[in-house]
Amino acid sequence: MNKPWAAYRNSRSVWTIVISWFIFDVCRPGVAGKSGEPPSGAASFSQDQEIALVISGNLSPYDQALEGFIGSWGSQPPVLNLAKGELTLPKSTKVVMSLGSKAAYAGYSKNVTLVYALAPAVWLTPEDHAGPRIKIFLTPSPEILVAKMKSLQPSLKRMGIIRSTWIFEDIMDQIRKRGRELGVEVLSTGEGFSVDSFPDLLRLWKNRVQAIWLPPDPELISPAAWGVLSEFCQKNHIGLIVPSEALVEKGALASIAPSFEDAGFWAAWAAREALAGRHHGEKIFPQRVKVVINLETARQSAIEIPQSFIDSADRVVR
Repeated sequence: MNKPWAAYRNSRSVWTIVISWFIFDVCRPGVAGKSGEPPSGAASFSQDQEIALVISGNLSPYDQALEGFIGSWGSQPPVLNLAKGELTLPKSTKVVMSLGSKAAYAGYSKNVTLVYALAPAVWLTPEDHAGPRIKIFLTPSPEILVAKMKSLQPSLKRMGIIRSTWIFEDIMDQIRKRGRELGVEVLSTGEGFSVDSFPDLLRLWKNRVQAIWLPPDPELISPAAWGVLSEFCQKNHIGLIVPSEALVEKGALASIAPSFEDAGFWAAWAAREALAGRHHGEKIFPQRVKVVINLETARQSAIEIPQSFIDSADRVVR
């Protein structure tokens, strides 16, 4: 079993599902259900259909991503819903855009290019899919992330990143490089870090970091862990930056992340490029990010945010 999925599957608390935009599937990966119900959109397949959309179930984030995809694509390709039946694709299918972890792991022909999104705890290997694989990240590019955090907190000199999975290891060098360019030192936990280690980590980072970025890592989100982390950051005047607008409402200083709609938009771009025979690597970071700020948290944390940054935010929680 893929390591990221093991972490993902173990993160099932109702609290996590409610407030974390990145927990989409709570079932085992693979084709869901044998009810005999036809998958949504199956009847609209044509014999020469080259692209299909596969979703893991009926959730609002998928709907938003589909809107972004359709807006970019110009029309709606057939949609297969794994919650409604088995996965059957025409032999002519060349590209699949999947939403959610279950859909990413559903199993496709090696001749298919798989563009997978809204599956933050998943990194597919050739064992998972032998054909071309393109992941649409739900994090900003390293360059945009550090620049936004520096604009949010101009006095930022040292930031910490809390992560438990190796998925984000590949972008750490880019984050550190951008940090050096902006005068920001980057500290980070590594693979295997768990919520049990929070107390020791926070004692170590106290008075050392001015901001903490929590990437979309399902293993690290739980009611107890969130309470400890958010309280620590507020008491120690540390800006807590998260990947979820819902977590800003729960007390984080800000979220800096692409929207679901933008993820769908860039998935459509990647699919169109793949059909044209143009490939741009296995990682795509949406270029636009949505910024949400909690001014009450800023006040309680004694963090002064520039008015220009507040004015440019997509949403301000007061």
